[in-house]
Amino acid sequence: MSPDLLCGRDLVVWRGETAVLDEVSLSLSRGELLRIDGENGSGKTTLLRVLAGLVEPDEGEVRFDGTTLPGARDALNAALLWIGHRPGTSEALNAIENLAASAATHGVRADPVRIAQALDALGLHGRHALPVATLSAGQRRRVALARLALEPRTLWVLDEPLTALDAQGLDWLRERLAEQVHAGGSVLMTTHQPLSIPGIAMRTFRLSAGREEQA
Repeated sequence: MSPDLLCGRDLVVWRGETAVLDEVSLSLSRGELLRIDGENGSGKTTLLRVLAGLVEPDEGEVRFDGTTLPGARDALNAALLWIGHRPGTSEALNAIENLAASAATHGVRADPVRIAQALDALGLHGRHALPVATLSAGQRRRVALARLALEPRTLWVLDEPLTALDAQGLDWLRERLAEQVHAGGSVLMTTHQPLSIPGIAMRTFRLSAGREEQA
């Protein structure tokens, strides 16, 4: 049997004398959507950052495709599409320029028509050419989410992607998540909001005070 695409074992992260993560273990298979749930301050974002290779745990290990980090870092980076709380956009560029630059950085030529279609679907019609600095926080986040339609990656790690989405944007995101899973890709995400996707069996991993909460 092939190994899990991504897994963490006995992960511990200290912040001062507080264990933000306390011996947390979880795995993500190919073609799976795994939702991490928990109250604010439960360690969800820290767990995502550790599994994405952005934060090194104080104890435990992360494996990508069977190989332990940091040995698998290049392979993980090549497979990863990360969208965190901060959208990662340049305020000096407009939405189209931001998405084209991001795609180019990841070796993808983004079609301007596809960029425009993704922005429109996320409720940003008429704002394509505005500097991102003039957009609201929610609009900047939607610019970042448009990357899901433009940059093919095996692994999506998304921190609260449903934030500030209207019904149209939520339907768009559901479609992208379904496409990713049906194509054999994997999604690891946090969300406070309920989410159901027809035809997709979503697994939930719940954190409480830095530990897995047993059902």
